[in-house]
Amino acid sequence: MAHTITARNLKDDLYHTDVHIDAMDTAGGVAANTVVFDSSAAKYGLLTLTLSGAPTTNFCIGEVLTCDSLHLRVQDYTSGGTTVVVYRVTSATDITPVGFAAGNSGPTTSEAIVGSVSGTSSVTTHGSTTGSHSTKSVSVSRIAWSVSTTHTMELFFDGSSAVQNIAHLTGNGNFGPFNHFSPITMGSAAGNTNDVLGNIEAQTFGSSTNDSSTVQIEVKKLSGYGAPLYAKNRSLGYSQGQHGFGDTY
Repeated sequence: MAHTITARNLKDDLYHTDVHIDAMDTAGGVAANTVVFDSSAAKYGLLTLTLSGAPTTNFCIGEVLTCDSLHLRVQDYTSGGTTVVVYRVTSATDITPVGFAAGNSGPTTSEAIVGSVSGTSSVTTHGSTTGSHSTKSVSVSRIAWSVSTTHTMELFFDGSSAVQNIAHLTGNGNFGPFNHFSPITMGSAAGNTNDVLGNIEAQTFGSSTNDSSTVQIEVKKLSGYGAPLYAKNRSLGYSQGQHGFGDTY
């Protein structure tokens, strides 16, 4: 391609994601819209699993469920419920968060569930309903950029029915709390078909051969992400730390 945009997460925790964006024009031409932050693929992104019924044994908040070759940590569950809220982790014994693959909605239908505390569940995932990503809300709290002055890079919040501009960048600059920069919220971005709401995209305008861009943004996670609600374990018949991993939030 004549002009490509690439992005990677430098830091991704419960509260923020730092995104590094590079673009280079090798043959003259604008760069098409490119997702540089996938809100549903970020760590601690919550997913609701619908179950085939209410399990005989409650799930323990903080335990890891193994289901359809995925490892999912229980973030929230209510006794007798037919849904459970989870986020993805590395393995049944390693609770390091990892993001869902782009476009992945977790386990498929009618899959067995094995809990690291609750054991093999009496229920499976629902027979016809797959997982549902929690709707994400984010803001941009810092931007640093170096963009060849002959062109512009645009950042915007995605939405399936309406998008919201974040910035048009050229030259060099740095916005952040140190210079009274107010975080940019999602504004008029709307529509969540295919879980796009909360995504950030980039594109370029007016570039020529050898123009380049390097941009870093700090994305603040406002909703749709979360850590285990351990205090609810008492209502489920468990001690608060019975998940066994020793972490607290």
